[in-house]
Amino acid sequence: MNVQKGTIHSIEGGNRAKCVPVNDPGIVTQPLVIPFYWRSDMGNVQVGEEVYYLEDEAMGGYIIGRCDGEWQHAIRGDVSIEGGVTATGDVVGQGKSLATHTHTDSQGGKTSPPN
Repeated sequence: MNVQKGTIHSIEGGNRAKCVPVNDPGIVTQPLVIPFYWRSDMGNVQVGEEVYYLEDEAMGGYIIGRCDGEWQHAIRGDVSIEGGVTATGDVVGQGKSLATHTHTDSQGGKTSPPN
């Protein structure tokens, strides 16, 4: 397989893309696999963006990254984690901060830490 650089020409079925190689703009690849982390739900690759990809003899292959190296820092959709998670910094869920979250007791007063 060879590493190539190209522009996304079209996205098919959400999980494959055809690319136009920068070194041969007169051709279009066969559909290349878009890994889940670069698809619209997460990496948001779009038609017209430059990507690096691996290409085999049949012009098929696998997109390995965006040329700009960017990611929108979002994971959309449901996520399942098996095992533990350690977070540094604040954890926010549904607009509520774990660091500043408080509860009240039956008399309306705040509870002692941890809240």
